[in-house]
Amino acid sequence: METIDVNGRSTIVTLVLLSAIAPAVLLLAPAIVGALVTGSGMSPQAAGLVLSAELAAMALVTFSTLWWMRFCNWRTAIRVCLAIMIVGNLASAQFVQSGTMLAVWRFVSGLGAGSVIILCMVTIGQTRQRERNYGWFVVGQLVLGAVGLKVLPGILPHYGLGSLYLFLAAVSALMLPLVQFLPEAGTRVSAAGNRGTYWLVGVAGLAAVILFYVALGGVWAYVERIANQAGMAAQDIGNALTIATLFGIAGSLAATWIGGRWGRLSPLVLGYVMLGGSIVLMQAPLSENTYLFATSVFKFAWTFALPFLLACIATHDASGRLMVFANFMIGAGLSIGPAAAGATLATAPDYSGVLMLGVAGCILSLVCALPVVLGTRRSEAALPIPDRA
Repeated sequence: METIDVNGRSTIVTLVLLSAIAPAVLLLAPAIVGALVTGSGMSPQAAGLVLSAELAAMALVTFSTLWWMRFCNWRTAIRVCLAIMIVGNLASAQFVQSGTMLAVWRFVSGLGAGSVIILCMVTIGQTRQRERNYGWFVVGQLVLGAVGLKVLPGILPHYGLGSLYLFLAAVSALMLPLVQFLPEAGTRVSAAGNRGTYWLVGVAGLAAVILFYVALGGVWAYVERIANQAGMAAQDIGNALTIATLFGIAGSLAATWIGGRWGRLSPLVLGYVMLGGSIVLMQAPLSENTYLFATSVFKFAWTFALPFLLACIATHDASGRLMVFANFMIGAGLSIGPAAAGATLATAPDYSGVLMLGVAGCILSLVCALPVVLGTRRSEAALPIPDRA
């Protein structure tokens, strides 16, 4: 078996690229929901369910991945998963007008994408500089999101949502040659024998992740509709979301730069406070400037807090299993978020319930995250300091 250094530049770059392509449905969710509503004639609730189908698949694939990742060749597995994504996207392009069939094929695509994300997260969790590499993990996703949200409002009305799925299929195919830079199997993290798995703290961390993504997923899925209801033009909405995504890139770069310099407690709390405050700002009446500011802070806080939260969980994880379950919580939260947010629209035509759900999720997630950060301090204080490269 060929040995690959998980800290090598080629490996990190490949992980970042794969981590950007696999969750594209989340990154481009506002444009996808908008296209399904205006282009395919779906209701906002039905569009949210199509989105949730793929995200649910990403979560459910966690359990099979826990089984096969112990003995399967990871490179072969990722190639198979990319092939599943290619087939799912090609089929989706043919069924954009059929809500049921589109949901089925998005579910199939999500099965492949979920496994790719899991292996990327586990591998990054075994690198020496977790905060930095999880920061790059988020940067890659946001670069794709920024480009997509900038160009899609002008492309989708002319070429349809099917063009996006064809693009995702092509990009997934281009990723196949890069799989050679990934390890064929996992490696133990530094000092794993002394680190152990702190399950009580780990459970709190997983709860923090799912609540974090319920809040994010619900608000992000309908953030375009919130501005539409406020009377903003489609191009203005697209410009605001593109700028917001750039702020998201800035947030993850800030987390990458800070790394472990300021600890994890202060940056994490700051991120949560900004996140909750930005959601409150989206309440009506909503002006264009307020919307731009709120969405920019929302994306900055999202990507600033996430690397620290994931790094804390990885610190308690010697085998990689907690990070696999973290992916399940991300997928479950993203699946529950749009569906739960959409349910609040059944009795009222406004989006105040969506925003209230987002704020409540942020508060509960922070409550669960605090013992994880404090537990990380104690566990790392008892461990040798790993080499940094």
